[in-house]
Amino acid sequence: MELIRVLSACVNLKRLTILNKDGGLAGEFPDAVLQSALPRLQHIHLEFKSKDSAVKLIRKLILPQCFQRILFTKHHPQVGPYVVDYRRFISPEESCASQSPESASIRVYGSQLEYNSYSHEIRFRVLGLDEDPAFHDLVQEIQSLSNQPSLTVTINAYSPQIWRLLKSLGDQNIQTVIGYFTATRSTDARDLLKAIGARPTDLTDLDGPMAVWPFASLRSIYIHDTCVELVYLTGLAKEYLHKDLKPMLEEIVFVHCSFRGMELAQAAESLAAIGITLQGVECFGSYYIKSDDSRGRAGGGASAI
Repeated sequence: MELIRVLSACVNLKRLTILNKDGGLAGEFPDAVLQSALPRLQHIHLEFKSKDSAVKLIRKLILPQCFQRILFTKHHPQVGPYVVDYRRFISPEESCASQSPESASIRVYGSQLEYNSYSHEIRFRVLGLDEDPAFHDLVQEIQSLSNQPSLTVTINAYSPQIWRLLKSLGDQNIQTVIGYFTATRSTDARDLLKAIGARPTDLTDLDGPMAVWPFASLRSIYIHDTCVELVYLTGLAKEYLHKDLKPMLEEIVFVHCSFRGMELAQAAESLAAIGITLQGVECFGSYYIKSDDSRGRAGGGASAI
């Protein structure tokens, strides 16, 4: 309650940062406490260990101006009921509708999920990625309020839960998917392609029919730092990434990868038949294919795309 009173007295405040690591604010905002208006605030950055503390505080804040909003909180199961609160915090005010971002990004790394645009950021630290429906709903809410900016999704981890989460976002306006993996695993790239385009039965623990083919807006796939079995990957791409299913898909780019089974040039010729350009950047012992079909050796140094 004391914090709200202090903030209410700071009507000219333009920047606010609260870093609460111990969850001690959870009981300080009873429902009877009036809201605090900060009419000139331009930037707010909140980090909370307790989701309850974060939600109770943002329910009390009235922030009418266009500003940068960052929320970082640890959440636990049952985040779904709080989607409306997170949406209210991060969504643009009516007066800022004309400033909706043209692009936004989603990152999945370690135990964190993050949604970010040029002025809005929300991060969750989670114990397990078992709440993909709630995260999907939150992303959908924010995307809708921001006029559906194009999304880039970056994956910095790999597990059946990660692929489920990625799959759940397939109905959003995702134009680029980037995967950072490990050179010791040869299955990462194909698991990524399965998550983007496979049938539900091809994914662990994913049930139910697919009403609409996912990732219809996808344009580019970037795969970093792994070993790629090109024969298997090319077969997957032909079956699941065909233009009939992914009409916008233009390219698959490998960065710092090694290959098995065939030369990259051979795989590129195969996928060019279905309208997909295959490229490599600093890929050991392979070729890269530019969109104009010119070729060059990529094993000895950087290759420009």
